Amino acid sequence: MGIGKGSELLNSFGDNAVKKGIRLDRLGSEGIARVGVDATSWLVIVHRTLEDHQKKNYELHANLFMEYCRKRIDVLKQNGLIPTMVFDGNATPLKTHIKELRKAIESENNNNNNKNNTNEIRDPDSDISGSDSDSDVNVHSDNEPVDDKLRYKWPKDRYIPNRSRWLTEEMEVEFFVAPYEADAQSTHLASKKIIDAVINKDTDLIAFGCKKIIYNINFEKETCDYYSFDRLKEVNIGYKDFSQKKLLEMAIMIGCDYLPNLAGIGIRKAYDEIMEQKHYENVIAWSKKKLVLSTGVGNKQDTTSRSEILLYFQRAILAFTYQQVYNPESKTCERLSHMRYNNLQNDVVRDISKFLGPRLKDESVHDIAMGGRPSKLVKIDVDNRPQQYPGETRKFGQNSLERFFGNKKSRKE
Repeated sequence: MGIGKGSELLNSFGDNAVKKGIRLDRLGSEGIARVGVDATSWLVIVHRTLEDHQKKNYELHANLFMEYCRKRIDVLKQNGLIPTMVFDGNATPLKTHIKELRKAIESENNNNNNKNNTNEIRDPDSDISGSDSDSDVNVHSDNEPVDDKLRYKWPKDRYIPNRSRWLTEEMEVEFFVAPYEADAQSTHLASKKIIDAVINKDTDLIAFGCKKIIYNINFEKETCDYYSFDRLKEVNIGYKDFSQKKLLEMAIMIGCDYLPNLAGIGIRKAYDEIMEQKHYENVIAWSKKKLVLSTGVGNKQDTTSRSEILLYFQRAILAFTYQQVYNPESKTCERLSHMRYNNLQNDVVRDISKFLGPRLKDESVHDIAMGGRPSKLVKIDVDNRPQQYPGETRKFGQNSLERFFGNKKSRKE
């Protein structure tokens, strides 16, 4: 799914900040040699070409997928790029819930439209879901409270190709399976300088804080579009004082996989409010625009409570900054934590495992990452030892959120 207006956001940066139609062999001049590849997006493309009876044929699936990848990997290598394949592991409960919620709202809207347009002929392909690897989640359209749905659902097995096939003389490609999302894992590899940039069609990488993203690759013409956060700040005077945190907060405001639909906020509005205020809490508290958050269906669909919106916003922040990832250097499970946020609400910190998934054991994450076992988690993989969460928690009261929502102090505070 990605950021709701991800393509528009990239276009808003301008042609000088985002290089379009650049040749793959010119990426070396941008300091790019090692690239991470969102392998699951390629896997989904192959999966959709198969007939229903073929999708259960793993050998056929593997052969078609390897051939699809080999052609593209050859193009990358011929242009001086060394690929590292990164697969999705398990979907976080929060992402699963938001996707269920959006589908439920869309289904309800379609039903209402059908009642008003009983003679309308619908396109049979109009209900095809997005290309996310975790698009097979069950959709619930009941009025169950939001937090009741944020319970961890032990996932189904995901198809992961045999790692040994990637290490042959023909392929020679590094291979990782993320404990949760490939976007978080790829960003971690980039932050560790293990890769220089990430190839992905999903704009969520912008919010995760990946500084160099390659997208819209045309493997026949051997061209791509290329985004660099540092270049954005250098060539666009409006973003001179921008930071990765502000970009993350802006991306969450305009719509992402971790926040229910926040109505009434476009790219320009989000940018103006983020730049006007020093902190995202001020933006939510003092936004001149009425904020409406879709949190369910039926009579529980919307909320305008800014304290509740803030809670959802902080969950989204942690989803983009504190997911679990595999560190190939130490062979351990770590938190992404490349952007630190302090003063988080107790309600958010307390439930972090509830919406980001259970904390996992190092040995389990290593086995999953190396393709030594299916990515499906089991209860024995959970690490129940206490851990320290990011930043400082905040209690309601003096010097807390009450200064925003409990009194009428000026917006300049």
